[in-house]
Amino acid sequence: MDAPDRQPHDGIPLLEYLGSGTQNHVFGAENWVVAVPHRTVLSMLARLVKPREGLCETLAHLGGLVTPFLLLDRCRFLGVLPGSNAPRVFELRCAVVRHRVHSGNFLDARLANAEPARALDYLESMVALLERLHARGFHMLDFITRNFVFVGETLRISDPGLVIPVQELSWHPSRFTALGFGVGLTRDYLRLLAELEQKANDGETRARIRAFGDRFPSRIRALRQRRREIEHAEWRAVDFPESLEKDIRTTIGICP
Repeated sequence: MDAPDRQPHDGIPLLEYLGSGTQNHVFGAENWVVAVPHRTVLSMLARLVKPREGLCETLAHLGGLVTPFLLLDRCRFLGVLPGSNAPRVFELRCAVVRHRVHSGNFLDARLANAEPARALDYLESMVALLERLHARGFHMLDFITRNFVFVGETLRISDPGLVIPVQELSWHPSRFTALGFGVGLTRDYLRLLAELEQKANDGETRARIRAFGDRFPSRIRALRQRRREIEHAEWRAVDFPESLEKDIRTTIGICP
């Protein structure tokens, strides 16, 4: 994933550290970000069993469900991780690069500022998105709120690296982690729904929240079922702006 520091670092761009999730560290420039997978046993196994060709095949079917992204063959940049004062060189053989979006567009930020009825609309959109993903034969490993982002007013998955084919749940290195997310996050979302129900000022909204919560666990469990018939009609490649792609390749791309 990353290479030892090399001196001098002239010509290697320094990207801003933006944060870390369960799967990746994220670094960014003004208009785009790049994800660096955590170096863990699970992540190394996942890359071993999921070569780049398989990743490309998966990503090609996620148009309309994930944020626009670019799959970069090779890249190199400097970054400073938390707890370190010195930059290190990151060299990735296969990197997912995405638009940089305002923090207020992520689902967790929208939920924090929403009235109960509006928050319920957001959560309904999230589950519907996961069900659309499942209908195409894919599963999202970690569906925590900060892994969803609004593109305009359309909710999408922020990181395509969190998505795997449903059939891989039987053998993928992250399958037990995904099961844990499913169980733990179901409890977390039910607690959130209970809080929203208490805050709601009208009976209609409270009834909607209660009905959604009653169905929530079974809808989440259904996302782990292997589908025999996959919906192919909506499959399409993800569009990424050519002008932004040129900037990215010029900045961190490595010439063969």
